[in-house]
Amino acid sequence: MSELVIERAAPPQVATSRLERQVKLFPWILFAPTILYLLLLTVFPLIYSLYISLFRVPAQRDAAWVWVGLENYRLILANPEFWHATLITLLITFIAVGLEVVLGIGVALIFNQRLAGMGLFRLLVYLPMMLSPLVMGFFWKFMLDGTFGVVNWLIEAFMTGIPGATFTLGSLLRLLAILAFVPLAVHVIYWRRMQGRPNFNAQAAQRRLLAIVGVILVLGTLSFILPEITIHVFENGLMGTLNPIIRALGGEPYFFEPIQWTIEPNLAVASIILVDVWQWTPFVALLATAGLQTVPQQLYEAATLDRASRWMQFRRITLPFLVTPVLVAVLFRSIDTIKIFDTVWLLTGGGPGDFTQTWSVMVYKYGFVFNDKRGEAAALSWIMVIFINILVTVLLQLVARSRSRSRMAPAAE
Repeated sequence: MSELVIERAAPPQVATSRLERQVKLFPWILFAPTILYLLLLTVFPLIYSLYISLFRVPAQRDAAWVWVGLENYRLILANPEFWHATLITLLITFIAVGLEVVLGIGVALIFNQRLAGMGLFRLLVYLPMMLSPLVMGFFWKFMLDGTFGVVNWLIEAFMTGIPGATFTLGSLLRLLAILAFVPLAVHVIYWRRMQGRPNFNAQAAQRRLLAIVGVILVLGTLSFILPEITIHVFENGLMGTLNPIIRALGGEPYFFEPIQWTIEPNLAVASIILVDVWQWTPFVALLATAGLQTVPQQLYEAATLDRASRWMQFRRITLPFLVTPVLVAVLFRSIDTIKIFDTVWLLTGGGPGDFTQTWSVMVYKYGFVFNDKRGEAAALSWIMVIFINILVTVLLQLVARSRSRSRMAPAAE
C-alpha cells in the first residue's frame, strides 16, 4: 500500500534590508537626549536624595556619613516645626487653589462671551501667567513693602487723600473725555473685524459708536463751558472728608498707619495667597475656557426654548463640561502650590520667624542653611514626594471618573 506524501512549500524568503537595524534604532536615537536628561536631572537626584535620607550627613565635607536608617524620618515627623509647615502649606494650597478655581471659572465665563475688545482683555489677563515667579516675587515684594510700597500708598491716598492734589471740574471732564476714546477705539476695531459677517448687527454697533462719540463731545463741551470749580476730594480722601463729622460726634480722627504686609504673620500668609492667586488664576481660566468652547450651542438653544433659567443652564449644561478641565487645573495647581518656594522665599523668607515656612522652604533651610541636617532635608523631600503622589492618584481617579461620565451622558441620551 503506497503512502501519499504531500510536501509543503517553503515560506517565501523575504528580502531583508541592510538598513533595517538602523531603522529600528532611529526612534531610540531620537529619544536618547530626553532619556538622558530624565536620568541625569530627575531619576538620579531622586534616588540620591533617598540614599541621603538614610544617613546623618555631617557639616564637614571630609567627615564620614553615619547610617541611621529611618531615623531622619522619625525626627522630621516628631518635629513641631514640620507640623507647623504642614499646616501653612495645606492652608495656602487649599485657599489659593479654591480662589483660583472660583475666579478662573468666572473669568472663563466672561471670555466665552463675544464682546468687543475681548482679544486685548484676554492678553492682559493671561500676562501674569507668562511671567517668571521670580519676577513676580520681586515685583510684589516692592509693591507690598510697608515703607515705600505702592499698595500702602494707594490705601493711604484713598483714605486720607493726596496732599496738594486739587483738580478743577473742567480738567476732570477733559480727563474723562480722553478716557472715553479707549472704548471708542475698541468698538471701531470690533466694527472692522465683524463687518460683513451674517450674525453681525450693524445697527446696534452703529448706535453704540454714536453714543460714545456723543459722550466725548458732551464731556469736551462741558469742560470748557462750566466754570472752573475746584474739587478737593482727592486732597482730603474718604476719612479726611469724614473726620470733621467724626470729631463733631466725639470720636478720634483717623490717621493712617502703614500696613506691614510681609511682617505681620496673618497678613504675610494672606500676601502669599494673593500673589499666587494673581499669577495663576489665568491658568485655571485658560483651561476652563477650553472646556466652555466644547459645549454645543444647540444645548443652550434647547434650554432657552424650554424656558430654563440662567442658573439651570449653568448647572445642567455648562458645569458638566467644566468638571474635567477644572479637575486638571486643580491637579496641576495643587502640585505647584504644595511645592511653592520662590514666592514665599522672596516675599517673607519663611518669616516672621518661621510662621510662613512651607515644606519647600523648610527643605531649603535644612539642606543649605543648616548643613548638618541634610539627611532630614532629604527625608522631608521624600515625605513631600509620597504626599504629592497620593494626591495625584486621587485627583487622576476623579479626572478619569469625570471623563467616563461625560462619555456615558451622550450614549444615555
